[in-house]
Amino acid sequence: MCFFSDGEQLTADDVVFTVGIYLMEDYAGTSTTLFERVENVEATDEYEVTFTMSEPDAALTASLEQAPIVPEHVLGDLETYADIEEHEASTTDAVIGAGPYVMTDWTVGQYINYEARDDYHNEGPYIQNITWRVGDTDAQLAMLQAGELDIMNAAPQDVVTVEAIDGYNLAEEPQFGYNYIGYNQRNELFESADVRRALTMAIDREAIIEGIMDGHGTVAEFPHSPEGPIYSDEIDSIPFDQEGALELLAEEGWEQNDSGQLVNGDGDVFAFSLLTNSEALVRTDWIVAVQQMLGEIGIEVETETMEFGAYLDRINPPNWDFDAIAGAWSLSLDPNMESLFHSRNIESGQNNIAYESEEFDELSTDNRAILDVDERMETLQQAAMQVAEDQVYTFMYYPTEFQAYRDNIQNHSYNSRAGLFRVQEWWIEE
Repeated sequence: MCFFSDGEQLTADDVVFTVGIYLMEDYAGTSTTLFERVENVEATDEYEVTFTMSEPDAALTASLEQAPIVPEHVLGDLETYADIEEHEASTTDAVIGAGPYVMTDWTVGQYINYEARDDYHNEGPYIQNITWRVGDTDAQLAMLQAGELDIMNAAPQDVVTVEAIDGYNLAEEPQFGYNYIGYNQRNELFESADVRRALTMAIDREAIIEGIMDGHGTVAEFPHSPEGPIYSDEIDSIPFDQEGALELLAEEGWEQNDSGQLVNGDGDVFAFSLLTNSEALVRTDWIVAVQQMLGEIGIEVETETMEFGAYLDRINPPNWDFDAIAGAWSLSLDPNMESLFHSRNIESGQNNIAYESEEFDELSTDNRAILDVDERMETLQQAAMQVAEDQVYTFMYYPTEFQAYRDNIQNHSYNSRAGLFRVQEWWIEE
């Protein structure tokens, strides 16, 4: 049996209630498509849930993995998504979960304290207290050097420094995701796939990986991880070729003037802003490199950084207030990219760049009814290749991630998708 942190048992009723949140009329989250094919969901036993589907959905299991179970006994009387979002169990340290630790207190922008549960249903936890400190990478590195942290996710450019600190080990793993530049196709500058391809050609991604990330990464060409089931290296790689980029741009009506600026027939300069969040220190470095590289062919780029919350407000519905963004995706285990690139997710989902492709829409929707795994993966690969060929993003790189941890932490395991992976199974050697 499994229990919530307030002692109440987790049952099928909690699963039914959780799925029901995504089906509420006022649901305003970004996961609008997770359960759209669910016609009805009911608890048919204490630990059994029965789904009635409007049509087959091969992604249902993966959708459930993305929906953390919430307590029906706490939130069940609330009838709208807005009420659930505003409830104290969603916004304060009264949060109730079913994991190995319970949150005891927090201070925004500083720390979160967790305490081990003595009634956890599975192995452990052996470490009794965890404090999650909030701070930028430089501040965390200074704390690690002073011995004030037990564990830290290390930026690629800090690996050499971390390796020199006595008493720590360093775990390494390819991230299941990629960094990218997304172009807002509501802006006529970025309507053409050839223009977007030219922008990619003008950026020396390998030099960025070597110079900023100390070589810890691989140039990306494809909208899924090399570690995933649909990755293909059959897609043509886009070389660093600024002369070739200028030729493509000339075909689209952009030429360099006597001052070296890239202008169209009306004399308008090719200029845009490139936005990212200030906490992502690696990206804040490489957007400056991108600015310089595009400047070499006459494109004027203004870089902008801001706090993550403000960044999300800018780029998401209903604002979409950006020209281009530097971002990163941590990918779902199910490789359907419908939520990112399907045209119906432009107005209310994660397709904030407003990409539209009938072929992609069809492939990304139809695959969910394909129950044969190999056939479905082939269909999803075709959809991903369409995205790559349309150069929806400049796919920058697949990063390598690192985690430094004290050498007295035993049974440590690292997964880039989870900051403290299986922490309940770790222990500290005295």
